[in-house]
Amino acid sequence: MNLWEDTYLPELLHSIAQGLLVPTAIVIIALIVASIFIIGQVITEFFTERRHFKQNMPGIINQINDSDYEKLASILEKSSFL
Repeated sequence: MNLWEDTYLPELLHSIAQGLLVPTAIVIIALIVASIFIIGQVITEFFTERRHFKQNMPGIINQINDSDYEKLASILEKSSFL
């Protein structure tokens, strides 16, 4: 007696695998869509933050050269350097 051939075990396992195929595919597709969305957010944030960190370096250097020692800290705080 061969348990594998004489029972409904292969059909049962096949039915379970087929039943889990669609939910698994849906979850994978949802994760792909979410990852594409998050990658888009990261790219957008990169370009937005890059634009915010552009500095007017000649103007800042002129302000530093024209000011005295006590005003240097306030000039550097206003310049938004990292």
